[in-house]
Amino acid sequence: MDTDDVTSGNPWSLEPLLDVNDLAACLRVPVATAYDWRTNGRDRGRTGSAST
Repeated sequence: MDTDDVTSGNPWSLEPLLDVNDLAACLRVPVATAYDWRTNGRDRGRTGSAST
């Protein structure tokens, strides 16, 4: 991964741990589901439940 491209717009200059494709693969869900959880606030950390 080229960190110059990744960190250029990041004020903390941190390299991302996972991209959405890696996350979806780890969770065994479609990429669209990972995006949906994030954009609609349906992640376990915010709701406190595992249901979607």
